[in-house]
Amino acid sequence: MHTMLNYFMLIWKLLWDRRVPFYAKLAFALPLVYLISPIDIVPDILIGLGQLDDIALVLGGMKMLEMLSPADVVAEHRAELSRRGAAAPNREDVVDAPGYRVVDDDKAKRG
Repeated sequence: MHTMLNYFMLIWKLLWDRRVPFYAKLAFALPLVYLISPIDIVPDILIGLGQLDDIALVLGGMKMLEMLSPADVVAEHRAELSRRGAAAPNREDVVDAPGYRVVDDDKAKRG
């Protein structure tokens, strides 16, 4: 899940980076235009298949944006996201429980 979130964040950063050429951003935008258009290759009435072609096109557009972007720009954004991920706490280390507190046994015995 963490990897997919990083990928979406990479795409977002590439979309707003001025060093990424317009045609790369257009390769990402065209599938989104198809997604909202009334014309559909596989009708959405076919539950499952109708949504799969939409998802495949959007993911393909994301991959095209990544591939058409300059490699050094993509590497720079990946490194930044990697540094951010390293600074974030590990999900296994985080306790998400209401009213949770650590009790020091020595202090509890004394008082």
